[in-house]
Amino acid sequence: MRTTNNVISSHVLHDLQTVAERLARTQRKLSTGREIGQVEDDPVGAGRAMFLRGQLEDLRQFDRNIDEAQGWMAASELSMSAVQDMMKRAKELVVQAANGTIDQSGLNNIAAEITQLIGAARQAMNGTFAGRYVFSGTATLAQPYPPPGLAYAGDANTMLRVVGQGELIDVNIRGYEAFSVPPTAAGQTVLELLEQIRADLVAGNRAAIGGADLQGIDAMVDGLSSARALVGARINRLDTQQSTLKDLALNVEDLLSKTEDADMAKTMIDYSMQQSIYESALQSGARVMQPSLLDFLR
Repeated sequence: MRTTNNVISSHVLHDLQTVAERLARTQRKLSTGREIGQVEDDPVGAGRAMFLRGQLEDLRQFDRNIDEAQGWMAASELSMSAVQDMMKRAKELVVQAANGTIDQSGLNNIAAEITQLIGAARQAMNGTFAGRYVFSGTATLAQPYPPPGLAYAGDANTMLRVVGQGELIDVNIRGYEAFSVPPTAAGQTVLELLEQIRADLVAGNRAAIGGADLQGIDAMVDGLSSARALVGARINRLDTQQSTLKDLALNVEDLLSKTEDADMAKTMIDYSMQQSIYESALQSGARVMQPSLLDFLR
């Protein structure tokens, strides 16, 4: 089979192109730091990398959900703590008022402070997080205890957040669960109890002040303690879950790095070797493709 100059040139150019493409791929690995730059570099590895990236994004979304849930619960706990402190102050005032040595003028003064506690308690019970009311159920744009009412005005729905694969957590405490005794929509609210105490003080009803009113405060403080304990347990669960997610994310990142990151030391050696091969191919190709006698006869 006769070998013509065209055949030789075609083979030389083909070989040069192959070496140049291999050199370009290695150079791309050096510049990007990745073993897989395109799917055709490693179809199986590329598919595995895409799966791992999707898994990593899921873990990051779970972590963002936990951050939001922790903020929501922290705001709820802060409001409940403030109301509980107000109820303790109300108890001090009620015990003071139950003392028979205080006249009606003194009871009226105590009633005035109870009125201030009602306003402060309402403000705390209408606590917000990121511009949304935390105790309104899913009606987060509506106040759970709008003035001048004393009863709960939110809904009974729960707000769920996905914090793991198949794991949901209720992030909100409905207002009646925290500020009512019993903890139902029909229970007596903190505001209703304080308003009753204020009315008994103005009326001089010492029997109710030292009896039902004092018992109501004790029950309300216990209810707030239970609600805060529930929130605390959920926060602890979120902390544990977030720690687990971080460990999983580190593991996935390590697998992803092993799948698509280039071995830079090996890649540098490959690049130097392929560059030498390419230069040698250019030199040999130049010698093979030198002009022949026919080129001059033309």
